[in-house]
Amino acid sequence: DPPQDDILENEYNADYTTRRGIDFMKRKVNANQPFFLYMPYYLVHKPLEPKPEHLKYFKKKYVGEFNTDILKVLAMIKSLDDSVGELLKALDDLGIEDNTIIVFASDNGHYKIKDNFFNQPYRGQKGQTLEGGIRVPYIFKWANKIKAGSQSTEPIIHIDLYPTILGLTKTAPAKNYILDGE
Repeated sequence: DPPQDDILENEYNADYTTRRGIDFMKRKVNANQPFFLYMPYYLVHKPLEPKPEHLKYFKKKYVGEFNTDILKVLAMIKSLDDSVGELLKALDDLGIEDNTIIVFASDNGHYKIKDNFFNQPYRGQKGQTLEGGIRVPYIFKWANKIKAGSQSTEPIIHIDLYPTILGLTKTAPAKNYILDGE
């Protein structure tokens, strides 16, 4: 049976997901249990469906400068920023920010948008092996463990996340578990 859910018909997906993630964190903290929260936002993804108020803001701010798809993406990025900000604030409010590893990443490069607007200076987009199709952000945050503003030029791929987190937490992989990443 699929899990039962309380999705509200008119709630923006990112708001719903954020609310559920924060509820999960609160329950774990109240139960004094460590946790792993995987928060795969649907933002920014097609179909491009931004919050009306965010789209209105960007249409007013960039009158005539960008096409509608670019404005929709900007509005959806604003929703993503707001949601991630709420999660980070919740970690602080719960008093666990200093003891939490935060990883922010994307799954692929951007969609084809006029003039390759979001992938510049790289060529290509989602679905292509050009740099614009595979280069994504990896942002790691762990207070007092990872120096703020530090950078690495080491290329990584998603399969490197699991062994990296094992290493950061000094946790051994399960017995006889073959790690694909480094």
